Amino acid sequence: MGSWNAIYLHGEVPTDFEFPVEGAVPVRKVGDWSEVRLPLMSAGEPLARALSNRVSGEVLWAQLQTTASVLNLVHCTNGEVERRLEFTDGCWGRVEGTPRPWESSLFSAAELERALEIHDDDDAVKAAFASRTLASGQALPWPSEFGSLHAALNVSAEAWGAAVEAAPVIVLKGTRVAPITHWARGLVAASFVLMLGAVLSHGDWRAGLASLGLPLLLLGFGAATLRRAAVGRWFF
Repeated sequence: MGSWNAIYLHGEVPTDFEFPVEGAVPVRKVGDWSEVRLPLMSAGEPLARALSNRVSGEVLWAQLQTTASVLNLVHCTNGEVERRLEFTDGCWGRVEGTPRPWESSLFSAAELERALEIHDDDDAVKAAFASRTLASGQALPWPSEFGSLHAALNVSAEAWGAAVEAAPVIVLKGTRVAPITHWARGLVAASFVLMLGAVLSHGDWRAGLASLGLPLLLLGFGAATLRRAAVGRWFF
């Protein structure tokens, strides 16, 4: 599982809360949390802040990507961001707010041993771990993306994996159609019209319409590929 985008909250999702994303929004139970799975490219922070105004306790937005070592964790309460952690491009880019207790797991003995195996400068590694403090611009500790999420939720990897495989408690429907969807559908529809015109035409008209229709078809499938990455579906 290379990418993940979800919001976690205590209690139930308010029935009248609207998710301005496209497609299905499955809700599962993960330990003491309700997990709201979002399309991979959706910005979850505004939703997490809005939800934290509606429910008690902390709301967490997590966006992960293991192939590029990306970790974004945003803790929200009462509509405000209380802790923000962003790790990308090999360092902690943004570290803001009040540290959370779970962050001590980033400095565990096992993580220190792993860092010593990877890095050559043992003294620098030990100094970074001895501080037990995250700071913008530092490279260590290098987080495990899903391991950090499990620690933040206080659930084991096994319990989290079982919850992910379980059937959703409910599947909500997003209220928005993504712009990439309009582009994909529009380009493919236009290309088919042009290609049909080419089939029904003769001579220069056939060649001209075909020369326009084929590039639009390729662009349409390119847009559909982007939509597949963003929304999880092709055209519909």
